[in-house]
Amino acid sequence: YGVVLGSDGMPDSAATAARRTEMRTARLANGTKPANGGAAPAFDGAERFRVGEILAVREGAGGPVLGCRECGTGYGPASDDPRAHAVIVEREIEELTPVNEFRADSDVILREYACPGCGTLFASDLQLRDEDPRIPEMRLKL
Repeated sequence: YGVVLGSDGMPDSAATAARRTEMRTARLANGTKPANGGAAPAFDGAERFRVGEILAVREGAGGPVLGCRECGTGYGPASDDPRAHAVIVEREIEELTPVNEFRADSDVILREYACPGCGTLFASDLQLRDEDPRIPEMRLKL
């Protein structure tokens, strides 16, 4: 989660904020951008409801819009799966824990899905390496 502990073992707020900014910046720099790359819809209408901590559905000129609550980036129609509009970062499972270090030949990979505007992580999946990373995960019916 990017929490940095001080010498006293307590969270260091300033160092944690800086570390989280580094993590978001790295996701945007190293991740695979969404294929649709077009203009994002406005995400400035009234919030209808949240989809987890990061995402929400807001009123838009052309109907409900899904987007990021952190930076206000609109992804697309609320009926779209948010992963279709995400930056995807792939990480080897050995990065997760030392227990996995003997699995360097694993067919399993961690995929992280982040906002294309600010890099905030909103989902992650362990998937087979050859699976389509943008397989729809959810569909909102409004």
